[in-house]
Amino acid sequence: MRVSLAALVAANLVPLAGVLWLDWSVFEVFALFWSESVVVGGYMVLQLLLRPPEDRRWRPRDALSGLFLAGIFCLHYGMFLFVHALMLCHLFGERALLADDRAAPLLLLDTAAASSGGLGLWALIASHGVSFVTNFLPHERGSLATGRLMARPYLRIVAMHLTLLAGGMLLFLTGPSAALLGLLVLAKVAVDAAAHRREHRRAAAATTSAA
Repeated sequence: MRVSLAALVAANLVPLAGVLWLDWSVFEVFALFWSESVVVGGYMVLQLLLRPPEDRRWRPRDALSGLFLAGIFCLHYGMFLFVHALMLCHLFGERALLADDRAAPLLLLDTAAASSGGLGLWALIASHGVSFVTNFLPHERGSLATGRLMARPYLRIVAMHLTLLAGGMLLFLTGPSAALLGLLVLAKVAVDAAAHRREHRRAAAATTSAA
């Protein structure tokens, strides 16, 4: 967990540098952190597809079960992300850029990919990839119940985005400020790191009890 936690903190230093030295706007920061939720969801789909059956005996139907669970997850998680994207675009984005509200997720992804050549987005993809390789595959893959596994993104993302929305509303009311935006990024790092530790400690406890 120490390796993945260090990778998470290092990845979050990129948007902090963007705020302090690269003149990132409020919308660029929020677009990046919304896009991180998409990354988290992508890795969750991999976890559902790679999770072994409960009795450890793989059958062809288990592949269909994994695809079904991944599809259900994409449906309700995608709805959650869409509503959040729409909120961010209307509160902090350039509404004129939205020809259609349905384009809100694409606008956020395009913004994250364009900010400093997508450096922040690639850093977050790598960070969550480190956690996937060092935590899920060797330790958690066969120990978590399906319901608990599918709930993990929400427990983490909701806490993180409530922090961001509270800070974002403060920025909206007081006006853009690099110092305040930097403090918001640091608060996001602290909340995300705490959620990361709690998430994997619970998974470790489940692995121990299963053994």
